[in-house]
Amino acid sequence: ALLDKESRAKRLEAGKKLERVKLEKPEPEKKSVTPPPKKRRIADKDEKRRREMVRIIPAAFADFGVAARFTEFISGHTITRYKLKLERSQKLSKVKGLEDDVAMRLGVANVFITRSETESQTVYVDIPNEIVTPLYFHDAPQEEGKLIIGVGLERKPVFSDMDELCHLLIAGATGSGKSVFLNALICSLIREGPEKNQLVMIDPKAVELKPYEDIPHLWQPVITDSTEAIVALGKVADEMESRYRQFPK
Repeated sequence: ALLDKESRAKRLEAGKKLERVKLEKPEPEKKSVTPPPKKRRIADKDEKRRREMVRIIPAAFADFGVAARFTEFISGHTITRYKLKLERSQKLSKVKGLEDDVAMRLGVANVFITRSETESQTVYVDIPNEIVTPLYFHDAPQEEGKLIIGVGLERKPVFSDMDELCHLLIAGATGSGKSVFLNALICSLIREGPEKNQLVMIDPKAVELKPYEDIPHLWQPVITDSTEAIVALGKVADEMESRYRQFPK
């Protein structure tokens, strides 16, 4: 009971603290986005590696009893997709089961094999690039109400409709790019003015979201205290329910 009283007292104090926060902020100084550096030509080493793969991949398949011929490749930012036409009918399970063996044969960390949805007896072999081409947010196109998710293999932008994206969970191993992806999503949101998008940011580590402390899109300052976070989420829920009641029935 004592803990409950203390908890309620903390929440009440946090609520009063948030009420004292001035939500109206002076218009921040507009700064231009730093353009990316000039694109360099792809290194000769990477081009040479692709030419070698065009020759080695069919040979690697042949070593494991699968006859295939190379038709074309698509070079992405992080992987290159090689398209192979199987010479005779083969079970996809058998071809896909060669991923680890082919990776060892090619001397790469991993290989991912998929079948073509449009062409019969055709498979795609995805191999990581030795040289990863940086992708700059500055180059990403802008669409109103859309979140930029990334760029596909053919270097076409991938968007998600904000109205249909109710919840989003970002997960991955250390160093896989979670923070970079999160920052890209936030920047995609704040490209539009604060009159369209308002944000509540909760950052328990007080590190990840610090650069956004001065943006005018914040409903309130970046929250780092767990008690304040509970109060803020309650206020957001109240606002959401208020808007639901305003919808025509």
